[in-house]
Amino acid sequence: MNNLDEEEYSFFPAPRVLEKYNKLFLYGWFFLALGLSIMAASFLYNQSIGVYDVEYKSFAQIIPFILVFIPGYGVSLLVSAIKERGAFYKADMNGIMFDERGISGPIAFLEGPTRDYIRDRKKDIFFSVAWPYIENFIVEPRRGKRGDAPPYYKVTLKGTSGTKANSYFILREYFLDKEDEILNAVRKYLDEEQIVINDQAVKESE
Repeated sequence: MNNLDEEEYSFFPAPRVLEKYNKLFLYGWFFLALGLSIMAASFLYNQSIGVYDVEYKSFAQIIPFILVFIPGYGVSLLVSAIKERGAFYKADMNGIMFDERGISGPIAFLEGPTRDYIRDRKKDIFFSVAWPYIENFIVEPRRGKRGDAPPYYKVTLKGTSGTKANSYFILREYFLDKEDEILNAVRKYLDEEQIVINDQAVKESE
């Protein structure tokens, strides 16, 4: 590993990260509007055919209220978008940094259990992992039959099994066309055998 000046670092901005929260807002409003519309239509239809006029209770009478889970899901997405975007703005760091201490940045760039632990248990909005604790820096492709899991930089830690619970999954999608530069930055601090390339660089057109 090379010895570097304390002031030396590499910073990679991610201007597209706000798209994540914009999508959450759109999905949230969509499910909220859709759910309320379906509930209202169901209630009005039941009322028009006299479902609520009969003395006995029936399943049809409660259908509009059962459908509340649809707008409820929309509300949960909106709340999540507001909280996540607020934390990102509070972090005031739109990018990821590689310096002599390690890899650091807002948790907006992470996915998985480690991100949840930092956010929910540590109540923090930043992540930081020091070079001496890193076992491997792995460039991972999309996973799943339909590519459900996006491509990651998987940072595994020494003395662990390298599972989801004790690895950092940094989303690659925010650093398109910068991957060669990122790998060069990592090579300044990690040995070559610690860097595992399981995928080609992501292209913006993908």
